[in-house]
Amino acid sequence: MIVLGTIIPIRERSNQWKRYEKRLGKLLLIVPLLVYLLFLLNASPNNKPPRAPDASSAGWGLKIDNAQNGQQSNISSSSKIDTHEKYVRDDNINSDSKLHLLREELKPIQEYATGIKFEPTLDNGLYLVGAGVRKKSVIKVYAVAMYSTPQVLTNATSHASLHDAARTFDSSSSMTSFVLEMVYSAGAEKIAGAIGESVKPRYNGDSSDIGKLESLIVNGVNAIGGQAIKGTVFRFDCSKEGVSVSVNGADQGMALFEGLGSAFVDVFMDSNSVSPTLKDSCVKTWSTDEMKSVSASLVELAQGNASQDASGGKKSEDKPDEAAMRNKVESQLKPIQEYATSVVFDPKLDDGLYLVGAGVRKKSVIKVYAVALYSSASVLNAVAPATLHSVARTFDASTPTTSFVLEMVYSAGAEKIGGAIAESVKPRYNGPAADVSVLESLIVEGVNMKGGQATKGTIFRFDCSAEGVAVSVDGSMQGIAKFDGMGSAFVDVFLDDNAVSPTLVSSCMDTWSNPQAKAMAASLLELDEAENNASTDADDVGDSGSDEGLAAHLTQVEAQLKPIQEYATSITFEPTLDNGLYLVGAGIRKKSVIKVYAVAMYSTPQNLISATSHASLHDAARTFDSSSSMTSFVLEMVYSAGAEKIAGAIGESVKPRYNGDSSDIGVLESLIVDGVKAIGGQAIKGTVFRFDCSDEGVSVSVNGADQGMASFEGLGSAFVDVFMDSNSVSPTLKDSCISTWSNNEAKSIAASLVELDLNRKMMHRTNDADAGGGNTQDDGVEESSIYAADEIEQQNETMTIPPSSSNDSTKSNEENEPKLKVTAPQPKQQKQRNHLLKRIVKYAFPVF
Repeated sequence: MIVLGTIIPIRERSNQWKRYEKRLGKLLLIVPLLVYLLFLLNASPNNKPPRAPDASSAGWGLKIDNAQNGQQSNISSSSKIDTHEKYVRDDNINSDSKLHLLREELKPIQEYATGIKFEPTLDNGLYLVGAGVRKKSVIKVYAVAMYSTPQVLTNATSHASLHDAARTFDSSSSMTSFVLEMVYSAGAEKIAGAIGESVKPRYNGDSSDIGKLESLIVNGVNAIGGQAIKGTVFRFDCSKEGVSVSVNGADQGMALFEGLGSAFVDVFMDSNSVSPTLKDSCVKTWSTDEMKSVSASLVELAQGNASQDASGGKKSEDKPDEAAMRNKVESQLKPIQEYATSVVFDPKLDDGLYLVGAGVRKKSVIKVYAVALYSSASVLNAVAPATLHSVARTFDASTPTTSFVLEMVYSAGAEKIGGAIAESVKPRYNGPAADVSVLESLIVEGVNMKGGQATKGTIFRFDCSAEGVAVSVDGSMQGIAKFDGMGSAFVDVFLDDNAVSPTLVSSCMDTWSNPQAKAMAASLLELDEAENNASTDADDVGDSGSDEGLAAHLTQVEAQLKPIQEYATSITFEPTLDNGLYLVGAGIRKKSVIKVYAVAMYSTPQNLISATSHASLHDAARTFDSSSSMTSFVLEMVYSAGAEKIAGAIGESVKPRYNGDSSDIGVLESLIVDGVKAIGGQAIKGTVFRFDCSDEGVSVSVNGADQGMASFEGLGSAFVDVFMDSNSVSPTLKDSCISTWSNNEAKSIAASLVELDLNRKMMHRTNDADAGGGNTQDDGVEESSIYAADEIEQQNETMTIPPSSSNDSTKSNEENEPKLKVTAPQPKQQKQRNHLLKRIVKYAFPVF
């Protein structure tokens, strides 16, 4: 400052000083910024600024160029590879956890040119291989991604090996999928034609097959307005069977032609690929050491899961789902509209039978009813003039049931329609005429239940099997005429040389004789055989002779049970209760037009077996023994009622059915009243009552709170009678029980549950005996279980329905229900010895 003062004149000193101060302030601000920038530059790898992601690293968040990143990148990659190997080799981590850890390594891929992002996995367990763009000149038409199995990922090291692996469909790689997202708008015919033109020169089959593929695309685009606008997503699943198509998630069906799947893969993967960037992305993504390690680990897990499947383990998540494949094939099935009557029949029945054909039954010039034939995949494969009849009437493991659905187009009385059908069966049946009268009585009773007239629209269903013919009218099961040969005779009515509906036979031939239909039938049969093999393997595991094996088998069987939604109230009941009881059916309790509550019945497997008629179910549900110790009813209110009112209503229903003292009913009512008062005194909508009926009495709970038990002998049976006798307060509950458990699939489930229950008791008895802990009580339980099995077998073998007499008006409904033939029982000791011998042979020699 002194120096400046001597140099600068005094009068200029103040202005000059101010200028120096400003420059010095700017300098003090600039220096720290320069230092900070130098620090950032020194911190960047190799002093290079970040660059835009290229195709080799697009979307994965992984460094691909190891040489550029020096030793540090190699160490990181090696560390991750070691981690992948640890996932697979660590026996303390289960396969699902290992798979989850590996999948966390996978990231979406963003296609560079369009900015469209594709997820790393598809819902059927396929993995994202790469993504590219399809261009037409300079126009970007769509972004495309390829998904496939772990086996294909390991082959994505070169274009040639990837191409071969993706187009070869075998057990290790059964599907390759392409997902296309539009970035340029195109009409339905234009986009379908473009894809078809790409496939045509690569496909060795008929050009009409390509037309089928194009039509699926056109139908899908037309369903969304006829224009594939920007953002429209197509998915093509290629397999040995053909190519399935979906548009915006809506499945359009499958073009079922051998070789078409491989040709579609060629469009994107061969040397003239329509999207070279897709091929490059696939190879660059999976050719690094790190991604090779991931793909190898996925393959190892997939192979481990496959081995586990073969030995009875759970299904691999990486194997495309057979159920999904079945859905794709079944989506090709279409309804059939019977020409003369315009009645439409669905392509499949709820128990897995497929529509074979439809025709009309005429009497002179009068159209009486339209009729459809439903049967198994084996029958579909045998649709030829020489074989259809014989296969449909021969009931075996591949074709246990053939069904006929009749829809009336002409009104007829109960006796008239019952008699007409019986007259057609009689000359074809070799048994007594009285057996045909049983069938006739079931039809008559069903029509009488709906007013005595089979009006236009009335639907009959006849399920023909080796056991006989089951009859239902408008969905209400009437029972089974159980006579050997009756099922085959009923099939003859519609399929022999003198068929009552020649148009039905012609329809079957026309529907299933073309190449595409034959391919569908073959695919369905192949899926059935695969499921049967898997079911056999599961049965072998379930019979492993251990609690764990039985528990695993029980879980598999119970997984087939579904909730029931009561129709009138839309209330849904779960398939099992917490104490091991199973949902039998659900109905509604009405008072005049008021819906009071929805009700469901739960009981033991033995009672499920008995749900073939109202009478047999009623008897089984009210008889409490060691094989069926409890029947429960769950009531959910849909109408609000006070404590005394709802208790009194239930008490009044029980009273006339109970032989004990009326004060016992008062105890039951008081339990209900106490429970309702505990929640405010009003059973509002949604209040849930549960009544567990047993030999001891009836226990009551309200909204899950146990209120106690009315312990009086006979009260449990009386409570069951309220819902199950001929004057049931809920006829819809009875009908639901029969319709739910009378089809073949449900019968099989019920039989499996009974067998598992008996096996469990046998195993526990054996274990107790080995431990020296057997006792008389356990012996009694096992003995009762054996006799329960006898009763089930006798019931299945000897149940008949006597013809009802139209002159005897005093007979009750129950007297016209199925009766059990009287058979001479085996001596007690001999019966026990025979059953024990069967069980011992089964467990000691499972191969037999």
